[in-house]
Amino acid sequence: MNKLLTVTLFFAILFCCFCQEETENNEVSDVVKLTKDNFDKKVSKGSWFIKFYSESCRHCQLMAENFEYSATNLKNKINFGSVLATEEEELSRRFRVMSYPTLLFFYNGEEFQKFRGERTVDGMSNFVLKTEKRAEKQSKKNDDWDISEL
Repeated sequence: MNKLLTVTLFFAILFCCFCQEETENNEVSDVVKLTKDNFDKKVSKGSWFIKFYSESCRHCQLMAENFEYSATNLKNKINFGSVLATEEEELSRRFRVMSYPTLLFFYNGEEFQKFRGERTVDGMSNFVLKTEKRAEKQSKKNDDWDISEL
């Protein structure tokens, strides 16, 4: 009986370990993975804050949690995306990414501003909210532009 209990306990622990790894690997993220195949379609509408990164970059690793947290906090206001720049070289060249991480704000498919602030939750969140307001204002101003004024 004692042997049966030990074997049962062993398999129960083993099962829990496998379930936990699967859960960690399949976590739902509020950051959209962007590639050359989906970038233009996804980013064409709305506000996007996009991180170009490398998996081996220490700065990218240090800011990853703050970026994810900001994405979750602002998920109904701003879209967050990430580009694995070392694999998506075409996108990196297109947006002149020279170092990692590079954080860019896009509005309706157009690159609007590069982020140069602190990579904290507050720093990134404040930047995207203020930048979105400026982008909306500028877009509205451009929509109101009348060619007959030339």
